[in-house]
Amino acid sequence: MSSHIPIELYDEIVGFIDHPRDLLKLALCCKVFHRLVIPHHIQYRHIRCPVDTPVLWQTLVALPLLALRVRRLELIPKSDTGALIPQVALRSGGGKESNTDDVYHDCTIAVSGMSKLIRLWIHDNAVEYEYFGHFFRSVKPRLVELQVEQALLNRTGALRDIVRPLFHLCLLSKLCLKLRCSETPETLLPITDEMRPLIDFVVNNVLLTDIHITIYNSFHSFAWPILKWGSWRCLRRLTLIRAGTEIGMVNGRDYDISSFLSHHPRLERLCLKVPDRIFFGTHSSTDTYNDYPHLRALRMATGHRPIRFIPRSISQSLESVYGDGLDPQDYYRMSSLRYLAGYCCTDLASLERLVDEHPYLERLHIAREYHGFGIRDYPYDTRIHILSQLGYLTHICGMFSLTGPALAILAKSIPTLRIVQIRVFDNPSVWIQIERDDDDSVVDFNEISSPEGGSDDEPWSDFFYGL
Repeated sequence: MSSHIPIELYDEIVGFIDHPRDLLKLALCCKVFHRLVIPHHIQYRHIRCPVDTPVLWQTLVALPLLALRVRRLELIPKSDTGALIPQVALRSGGGKESNTDDVYHDCTIAVSGMSKLIRLWIHDNAVEYEYFGHFFRSVKPRLVELQVEQALLNRTGALRDIVRPLFHLCLLSKLCLKLRCSETPETLLPITDEMRPLIDFVVNNVLLTDIHITIYNSFHSFAWPILKWGSWRCLRRLTLIRAGTEIGMVNGRDYDISSFLSHHPRLERLCLKVPDRIFFGTHSSTDTYNDYPHLRALRMATGHRPIRFIPRSISQSLESVYGDGLDPQDYYRMSSLRYLAGYCCTDLASLERLVDEHPYLERLHIAREYHGFGIRDYPYDTRIHILSQLGYLTHICGMFSLTGPALAILAKSIPTLRIVQIRVFDNPSVWIQIERDDDDSVVDFNEISSPEGGSDDEPWSDFFYGL
C-alpha cells in the first residue's frame, strides 16, 4: 500500500464498513489498516452497555469522531452481565461522578453524535420511562433497525409518549416493539388517541421489511388497522401478537386478510396471534387468488373460532406452520410442510394420514388433548411405529410421557431424532437431547432447557423463526 496516501483517507475508507467481521478481514490486508481497525474502529462498531456508564458517554462527547464509528448500540439493564464496552473509552474517559440526569444528558448527546448508527436495541428496564422522549429524539434518521422492549407500568398515555418521538425515523427496514400495557377488559376498545400514534408510525414506514409488534395486556385493537392500512412494498416478515392473557377471552372483530396478501406478494412469514378473527375470504373466491410462492411460514391464533380454510395457492408453498388456529383439514394440502406445531391429533388414523401426506416433516408438535383424550392414550410402540416412517424427523413434542427403556426404543426407531419433549409427572416440558455417534447410534440422553431458538413463553417459536 502506498505510503503517501493521507491517513485520513484510510480512515474514511474504514468508515464505510459496518460489520466487525468485515473489519477483521480488512485489517488483514496491510499494517496501515490493521493499526486503524484494531482497536479504534472494531471496538466501537457494536456497543452493548447500561445507560449508567458515564465514562463511555463522556468519552464519546469529548471525542465525537469515536461516536461516528458506532453502528450498533444495545442498551441493557444494569443487572445484565453481558456488557460490550470499548476498552479504549474506559481507559481514556474521565472519572467524575454523575447523577441520573447528567448521565442521561451525556448519553443523549453521545447518541446524537452517532450519525452512522443503523441498529438500536433497547432492552426492558434499560431506559427509564421519563427519559424515553429525549433519548429517541436524539437518534439520527439513518437508523435501519429498531428494537424496543419496555413495560409501560399502567401509565395513561405511556404508549403515545414512547411512539411519538420515533416519527422522524423514516428509513427503518426492521422494527420490533415489545410493550406491556395495562390490564385487559373483556372487550377490545376501538382505536383511540393512545393507539393511533403506534398505528400511524408503523403504517407510514413504507420501507419496512420486518415488523414484529407484541403488546402485552393491550385493551386496544391494533392488528386489523395495521393490516387494513399498511402497504409495504418489500415486506417479508410480519408478526402481530397480543400476549399476556388468552386471546380467546377477549372479543375482537372479523377481518378478511385476502386483500392484504394480494398487496404484499413478497411476504415470507406471517404470524398473527390476536383477538381479531382473521380469515381468507370465502371458498368461492379461491379461484381469484394469485400464487404466493414466497409465503413459507404461517402462524394463526385468532379469535374464538378457528380459521375454516386456507386457499390452496397459499397452503402449497408453506414449509413451517404453527397452526393452533387452523382447521385440521388444511394441513393435508400443505405438500411442502417441514415444521408443524399446534396440530391437534386425537387418534391414530389422523396421525397416519399426517405422516402419509407429509413424508418430509422434520419437526412435529402435537397440541392439546381433545375432551381429555389425546394421542398419548394410545400404546407408545404403535405411535413410534407410525413416526418411524418419517425419514427426516428431528424434533418431537407433545406425544410421549415415557422415560428409560421406552425412550431408548424411540431413539433407536427414529435414527434422525435429536430432540424430544416428554411429560414427567406434572412437568410437561422436559426436553431431552439425544447424542449420537457417527453411525447414528445412541450414545447418551441429556436434559436441556429448551430447543434452539425457543424461549420460555414460546418454546416452539423456532418452528416459525427458524426457517
